[in-house]
Amino acid sequence: LRLMKGPDGLPNGCAVVVMERVRGLNKVLQLANTEVHGQALRVERYKTMSQIVDDATGVHNAAEVFLQNVPHAASETLVRKQMEKFGFVSSVRLLLKEGKPTGTAVVEFERPAGAQKAVEASGKFLITGRRITVDFSKGKLTRDAQQDEQQDLKGIDKVLVSGMGKCTTAGDVQALMGACGAVQEVTMMETRDANGKLQALVKFKAEASVPSALGLIGKAVRGSLIFVQPLRIPARRDHTGKDKKTKLGGKMAERKSSAQDVANQPEKRKAKDKKRRREDAASDGAPQAGEEGSAEKKKRK
Repeated sequence: LRLMKGPDGLPNGCAVVVMERVRGLNKVLQLANTEVHGQALRVERYKTMSQIVDDATGVHNAAEVFLQNVPHAASETLVRKQMEKFGFVSSVRLLLKEGKPTGTAVVEFERPAGAQKAVEASGKFLITGRRITVDFSKGKLTRDAQQDEQQDLKGIDKVLVSGMGKCTTAGDVQALMGACGAVQEVTMMETRDANGKLQALVKFKAEASVPSALGLIGKAVRGSLIFVQPLRIPARRDHTGKDKKTKLGGKMAERKSSAQDVANQPEKRKAKDKKRRREDAASDGAPQAGEEGSAEKKKRK
């Protein structure tokens, strides 16, 4: 977090916040128009002048390219020499991981035309016998981010939509999310989000609709900016690693058996009473030890 200051050295009411993850950034963007000390916050992505120009052209740093399959023994001087045939090279940076080469490099040309020529020659030239793949830096990073996101969203078909105003209905959510794919169910939740806004649970018929739904972050619905996030419901497991559902089923079976025992208690009681009566009758019919001794005495007399 860095508070910005004006030419006079005093705070100018602006701040730059760097989040650790993109998801955190999306949540921060949702805080737009939130009142703090009576002032409504204006939140937007931070962009430098070069980034504004890059967004207009659709390419991040159009003069920078990303190289793959670079020989580990190659030096920056060798890479520079091979890439200068496409244009004047401003800088070369070999990417390392834990001090070891990764086979990748970033090359920045003085002009975008040199980078364009290098991308067009991707896979058509060698560096010490290895065929080099070239792409714009933004293209490589964007594809990696998309692949990570798709892998992360595997098995998820539900999203949580928050930030909606009081007038938003399930029909509004259905119409909005229907553009992303077939919606199976929309449930308006009773709980509110951190800003007191309405929330809804949307379940799609196909998992492929979730990435498109996440692209609706910041879209206005009845005057309110919504926030969409994937809903993950991890399987709850016990200490043995088994699903708690199985364990719960066992408990239910135990309860069921105990209920049957209660239902059978009258019959068990009847059987016990009958057995006790038989024992009592047998004991009453048999002569006692004292009585048998007195009868013998009478006979002797």
